[in-house]
Amino acid sequence: MALLLDTSAVIGLVERRSIALRDIVARHSGAVAISTMTLGELERGVRARPTPLTQHTLDVAAGTMQQVPIDELVGPACFGHIASSTSRRVGGIDCWIAATAVINNHELVTQDRRLATELNQVDWSLTAWNAPEVIYVPVNDNADPEST
Repeated sequence: MALLLDTSAVIGLVERRSIALRDIVARHSGAVAISTMTLGELERGVRARPTPLTQHTLDVAAGTMQQVPIDELVGPACFGHIASSTSRRVGGIDCWIAATAVINNHELVTQDRRLATELNQVDWSLTAWNAPEVIYVPVNDNADPEST
């Protein structure tokens, strides 16, 4: 099973240099992947706030992480289930990223507490999908002291 990092986890890994996220990635024997939606969010970040750091984050994600596309057949149904089961405070792109993790049976790694909490409350019993394994890492957990 691969790890699927959402946008917050990619930023935490690359920009905030989270030790906890680095440990999770290092301990994992499978692939580290991102949704194409995450890549789009990172691209938007570079265009909205072009800095060497945002560009570096995009380059690392695009160059070192497997990109997982949205499944065109079951993706919309899974997205709809997640989006209708979570509050509007969970963004649409986050629902698409979560759907990508569910459909591909990836563990979802996030630093978004609301997303983690609400995904863990979704009722999956009447669906063909299994509940996603969500790994939540708080933002202020233990960033690398050398990066501050």
